[in-house]
Amino acid sequence: MPHKPIRSILIGNGVNQLDGGPKWEELMNRLTTAAGVDSELVSGLEHKPFPLVYETILNAFDDKKMGKREPDLKKLVAETLQNLCSNEYHRRLARLPIDEILTTNYDYGFEKALTDGSGERRPPKRETKYSVFRNRKAGKMRIWHIHGELEQPWSICLGTDHYTGYVAAIRELLLARGRVAEEGDQDRERTLGIVAKGLLRLWQTGTIESWIDCFFTGRMDIVGFGADYTEMDFWWLLNIRARQSRNIGLPLGDITFHCLKPARNEHREVARLQVLENLCVTVKRYPIRGSDRHRLLYDEFIKNYPG
Repeated sequence: MPHKPIRSILIGNGVNQLDGGPKWEELMNRLTTAAGVDSELVSGLEHKPFPLVYETILNAFDDKKMGKREPDLKKLVAETLQNLCSNEYHRRLARLPIDEILTTNYDYGFEKALTDGSGERRPPKRETKYSVFRNRKAGKMRIWHIHGELEQPWSICLGTDHYTGYVAAIRELLLARGRVAEEGDQDRERTLGIVAKGLLRLWQTGTIESWIDCFFTGRMDIVGFGADYTEMDFWWLLNIRARQSRNIGLPLGDITFHCLKPARNEHREVARLQVLENLCVTVKRYPIRGSDRHRLLYDEFIKNYPG
């Protein structure tokens, strides 16, 4: 690999929750209230996949508010989250020796930690719904809002329809890259599939044109991200990465998932971490207990991040 490895971090909603930000259950409850639909729609929320709960709320919203559409509902989501602020951990994470920040959060906590506002939106081409190239520049840092952003509510990724369309857009990018690489094919690469050829070129150049590239080159650390099975873009990329790494015969990047060590009776979490490891992800479990354990996890991660 002739280039300097790219360092990136993927941050989920956990960093907002450290400072009172809403969990997904709270967001769905707030959305139900703001949309003026029956609160029974979110009963038993802990047993339902969030993308389908959103679709249920959307269907009820369409029935109740004739003439209203999904963009109106997503505007309510943006309004619900617009007052989220940056906190100490946004600032500390953003100042690590990294090249890229990936976040599933729609708000601008990292931009506010580095500048006075939401940063400069700099997509290479205009995107309205999906966020394959969506990023902002805050100081020298590039921040990728991989699930959309508040200033463009239509980009907010919530429902099953959005997730499945997003995976299709990600797949098309990888195929398009492969087709370009195939045009300059060398003999030793003729046995590789189209996607593998594109990833081999990425491995050779290390050029980051989309947040997706961070899954396949350099080092990526994941913290404060629950990796729920409904995050189908995340799981799809990990699966493709594991498959193509075998096809190419090269390690496609180094991904480490940082989390609290689950108790033995937390069978679902134990199994989730095993699935991650089966998909060639290193899992670092922190044996931290107590009410402040989530904050201490960030402290340990930041303290031990290599300079």
